Formats: sequence, structure tokens, C-alpha cells
Amino acid sequence: MKTDNRIIGLIAVVVVVAALGVYLYINHKHKQEAKAQEELVIALDFATDAVNTITAAWNPEELQKRAHPVLMDSISKSGTSLDEYFKMLKKLGKLDKGTCNISNFVTPKDATFRVADYLCDAQFENAPAKLLVEIRQDNPPSGPWLINSFRIDSPIFAAKKDADKK
Repeated sequence: MKTDNRIIGLIAVVVVVAALGVYLYINHKHKQEAKAQEELVIALDFATDAVNTITAAWNPEELQKRAHPVLMDSISKSGTSLDEYFKMLKKLGKLDKGTCNISNFVTPKDATFRVADYLCDAQFENAPAKLLVEIRQDNPPSGPWLINSFRIDSPIFAAKKDADKK
């Protein structure tokens, strides 16, 4: 009888320890997912605010304030004037509305930085456009989000190129 009680007691201890382990694992995973969701919202808020501010008056300084050094280096090497680029973008007019989201939220294995794509189907005052903005955060999660690339495609620009060819 004593042996049976010890076996039952041992089984009960094993079951309790296993249940506690499962609970702790699930709780840990839930906290990780909540933290990842919170970080995604922070990235989305940064990108949304940046795009709204940049497109409000099409001021290149607003992009420069939020630009990652990689973007600024790329611009200087391209030979393209940021002022000329924004002069072209101004043809879109004011941003009326857009449907935007974050995708490709990636943290490389070394975790020294992470990137995400901010994609928008937008309607501007004078034409529709697609915004493709890559944002980058160095030293996550404490580093600030910055714009790593900024591209806008619109039929209004293709129409301008076609007119220039004639």
C-alpha cells in the first residue's frame, strides 16, 4: 500500500511539474508575440507619420530628417537631386487617402538592425500612386526607426515621360 501511494504521489508530482512547464512555455510565447506585435505597431506608427509629414508639403527636408545614412549615401551617389525628385513628386498633389501596411518585418540573425517594408496604395489629389518605403532600425529595439528607401510610382510620372519623348 505504501508503494502504491508513493507511485501515485510521484505521478502527481510529474503531472504538476509537466503542467507548470507547459503553462510557463505558453505564457512565454504569448509575451513574445505581444512584444513583437507592439514593435510592429511602433514601426507602423513611425512609417505612417513619416509618410504623412513628407507628403503634406513635399518638403525634401522632412525626408532628410528621417533618413537613414544608407539612404542619404545612396542619394548622394546617384547624382539625383533630392530637390528635383521632390519637384516631380509635388505633381501628385496632396495625399487624400491610402491603404497602408507593414510587411517583411525582418530581424537578421545578428540582430544589429531590422527592416520592414511600408507599402501603400494611395490616392493623391492628382493621381493614384504606390508608395514603397523601407524602414530600418539599428540596435533594436532601442534604436530609432529611419527611412532606408523611399519610392513612389504613379501613372502621372509615366505620362510625363511619354510627353517628354514626343
